[in-house]
Amino acid sequence: MVIFLTAFIMLFTAIGQLLLKFGAMRSNRGQLINLYVLAAYALFVLVVFASYQLMYLMDLKFFSALMSMNYVTVALASHLVLKEKMGKRRALGTLLVVLGVTIFVIA
Repeated sequence: MVIFLTAFIMLFTAIGQLLLKFGAMRSNRGQLINLYVLAAYALFVLVVFASYQLMYLMDLKFFSALMSMNYVTVALASHLVLKEKMGKRRALGTLLVVLGVTIFVIA
């Protein structure tokens, strides 16, 4: 259950961020809400409830470390789906997050 919830949260967070980006790219001037934005916020509501459940099942220190991996999933999804450039600084930051979480979990 913990693995499923963790994957669910990371995946839906990344999809929600992508939907927000799509919504921003497709919005008309002055139109702040469209179907993409509404879908993204609906996913974020699901993520909040899944996060509550996951916090109940695991130690908060591990939850915090795992949720920092959301930055990595969003960065990779943006690069793969939106074809955004991943500069050296962003790649280094992503690598440092992965390294930090790995060290934290091992220690």
